[in-house]
Amino acid sequence: MLAAADEDGVSAIRVGPQWVQVASALTSPALANQDDGGNAIWVATRDHAFAKASMGDRLTNLRGLRLDQADAFPMLAPFTIYPFDPWTCARLTCDLLTFESTLAWDRLSNAFVSQGFETECLLPNSNDPLDWSVSVMTARRKEGAVTLHGVGMSQILLELVDLRTYVLGIRELFSRKLQAPSGVLVFANERTQWK
Repeated sequence: MLAAADEDGVSAIRVGPQWVQVASALTSPALANQDDGGNAIWVATRDHAFAKASMGDRLTNLRGLRLDQADAFPMLAPFTIYPFDPWTCARLTCDLLTFESTLAWDRLSNAFVSQGFETECLLPNSNDPLDWSVSVMTARRKEGAVTLHGVGMSQILLELVDLRTYVLGIRELFSRKLQAPSGVLVFANERTQWK
């Protein structure tokens, strides 16, 4: 996807049903003569990918824009440890190459429902990028409830965490009856995976 963005200025891929990533490369020669900086190409590419992923114009999509925000959100993996060549990492760090991940609410909710949760959508009616402080969802089981916030969604949206694995992790927390007021879900040996 990133290589295609370098070639065409903008590129999109369908991560799976109701999940799309769009990349934009400001250094691409394809955007050099665009009066709007390539915005029309970006919108057309995104809309086409949304249609292929059965997402449409819903106002409850989870949309995460990945800029270099390691200083504001230290739980995000810095671009310098991604398995890309140094030129790609540098452009990602300087926001000359960006990507956006959009996941339909239905897909997130269905992942929880399939594991015995009841869900409630707390999203505002907007397709703007997800505010990291906003409440996204409450998921309930007989053992209790958990509220997911935008900052927690960054792990799913921007690191492409498998939804089923994520929900199984939440379910495991419930089965252990841990009473933490807040927290961040991490995976076993996560640090070694990023080295």
